[in-house]
Amino acid sequence: GYPMTITYRRQNTHDSILLEVRRDADPDGFQEISGTTVWSDTVQQGTIPMRVYATGVSTVDAPQAFAITSTSIALQWSPPERWGSFSLQKYTLHYKHSSEVDWSIVDTNNLGTGYLQGGLLPWEVYDYMVSAHNGSGGVSTSPVASFRTLAAAPTQPDVLEVTSKTHITINVRLSPPERTNAASMSYYTVLFKPSQANVWSPFGNSGTLAFDHEKAGLLPYEWYDFKYNATNSAGYTSSYSPILTVQTLPWHPTQPRSFAISAFTSTTVSLVWQPPERINGDSVDYYSIFYKGPEATLMTLLSTIPGDQTASTITSLDPYESYSFTISTTNT
Repeated sequence: GYPMTITYRRQNTHDSILLEVRRDADPDGFQEISGTTVWSDTVQQGTIPMRVYATGVSTVDAPQAFAITSTSIALQWSPPERWGSFSLQKYTLHYKHSSEVDWSIVDTNNLGTGYLQGGLLPWEVYDYMVSAHNGSGGVSTSPVASFRTLAAAPTQPDVLEVTSKTHITINVRLSPPERTNAASMSYYTVLFKPSQANVWSPFGNSGTLAFDHEKAGLLPYEWYDFKYNATNSAGYTSSYSPILTVQTLPWHPTQPRSFAISAFTSTTVSLVWQPPERINGDSVDYYSIFYKGPEATLMTLLSTIPGDQTASTITSLDPYESYSFTISTTNT
């Protein structure tokens, strides 16, 4: 019937203490005592057994990475040196991208001391902590450990953009890939080919970090293909961008071929020719025949011939006179 005061002292600052007291005559009648309290039950003669439980868990070391790829980090950690008087129940893994504030949690629900996290981005830093839990609810969390995933190829770049073009030049502009996947970009390889050809060739500022590139010396009204890839500082190269197909602008046709006199009389001249080597447009619209008579100094338009014809006879000429003829092509 006497009040009883129990005083206790902790040896380790990370341990919380649970005190239980019982009477000899009531072995199952434990009562919890925390701090300083009064125990008012009747105490019979004899000793009062007392059990002291440490409910805290000692500090957990930071996790270590034993295997890292461009998209995964394999972690392992050691159990805490002490976990109190209660059994160790599980570990909880906390993780986040180093630029983020909030942590995500993987509840392992077991006592395994390792975890493989996949689905990560290349060349990024991720932070990790491990918490150990014992049966009394005690928790100890490790310091933060940070690891960077390995580099990888840049993501596929977008299609090139046409900034300007003429009948013989095409100017294009590239965009950096969405992800470099390394410390920096080293250079871009920019290629072109005629659309009907199979061999690609570099041009412009290919092999540099320039965004703008010009391909000159092209043929009028022809289709050309363009693509590029990106190489980062780790030496990885992306896949090629989607192909850009561009047509140069139309231009004057080249001269008709094999222009000649096929026959003549005292008052007529028959002319023949072949279409130009390059129309530089959709089709030949018409041919223009010019002539110069014996007293003239300049050529004069004589007639126009539909584009699908390659012959014409000039009539009503004066006998035994000298005439000159030339021909031009107009496209559509």
